[in-house]
Amino acid sequence: MKKLLLSAILVGALSACSSAEKAARDFEDAIFDRKDEKRIEVTKDLISNNEYINVEGRIYYVGDDIDIGRMDRGMHERSFEIGRNRYFDRRIKSEGELRIYKQKNSVIIGMRTEREYDGDGDYRNVNKFMIKSVQGDETKFDKLPKSGIYTYTGKAFDKNNESDLRYYINFNNKTGEGKISNLSGSGEITLKSAPIQHSAFDRSAPGIEGVATSAKIQQGNYKLGIYGPDGEEIGGKVTFIKNGDSQEIGFGGRR
Repeated sequence: MKKLLLSAILVGALSACSSAEKAARDFEDAIFDRKDEKRIEVTKDLISNNEYINVEGRIYYVGDDIDIGRMDRGMHERSFEIGRNRYFDRRIKSEGELRIYKQKNSVIIGMRTEREYDGDGDYRNVNKFMIKSVQGDETKFDKLPKSGIYTYTGKAFDKNNESDLRYYINFNNKTGEGKISNLSGSGEITLKSAPIQHSAFDRSAPGIEGVATSAKIQQGNYKLGIYGPDGEEIGGKVTFIKNGDSQEIGFGGRR
């Protein structure tokens, strides 16, 4: 009888905790002006299975979602820490800032690493930047516009800077091309004409892959996905190789 009573008390306590947590989340949503239900999926593009990522004090693993519903659309920075996800080993591996460009239907995530740690906990300062993930609600091929030329405007960004994006998709001949205005360190970038095909970020969805050129960095490539119910957004990245090192730029735009 005592065991049954104890079990009932525990179940009741757990239910109360769960209800209290839900009530707290609902209250938080109401108070802090939730903009939407947008989330970043923690995929293997961001971290590996044996790692965790701590974003602003909250820890996530592969398969988790980072809630960005309270963020306005646009550019944001959030501190991060990546560490080992092992039972007896939770040592930090790196830390820095996430650069997040949020749109209505998509999000582009850049990672600026500022410190790297060795196995003894000693660190060295670094200055690395990669576009780690481009994700969102992909447009289905049969929902793309059948004709017309659409202009997508938005932002491009690297580890420290932002500039303007203007990209055109010609749905008559199924091609796209555009430009990124004078981004510090890169100059004007031309995104050369390329056909709509399967997206590099999700092969079941539409996207474009083409050549990118810059007077300062010479030639590279770009990849973009098409997002939203009827293709109203794009999101992607540009990659250049300079002196053997990869230099990446994220971008997103909306028509």
